[in-house]
Amino acid sequence: MNATDENNNAMEINSSNQTWITLTEASKLLPVVNNKRINTSTLWRWCKKGFRGVYLDYAHMGKIIITSPESLSRFFKDIAEQERHSAQTLPSGRTCRKKRPRSDVQRQRELEQANAILRRAKIIV
Repeated sequence: MNATDENNNAMEINSSNQTWITLTEASKLLPVVNNKRINTSTLWRWCKKGFRGVYLDYAHMGKIIITSPESLSRFFKDIAEQERHSAQTLPSGRTCRKKRPRSDVQRQRELEQANAILRRAKIIV
């Protein structure tokens, strides 16, 4: 990742309407989950890698990473909105469930079927 790619995720700084806080301060604003505070590394991961396609806005202030309560609010709102729209709808109006992971036996059977097709097509011997 070059510097240009890294800066694409950083938000534009507009100090007139943002309250700036460090990621440590941001973690203290979030609710405690399982008697643990959200780790600052989790917030950093949300900034850099996102969560389900949604990124937490941030900026650099020297070596310090900053965000805002407004950015946190937008981040969680965008995740909720993305999840609402991600449910695929069938023509009957029902939603699709995710498939269960395949077992080793199912995976092996599918592999053997694929190899049989490739043998019949004389792609493999």
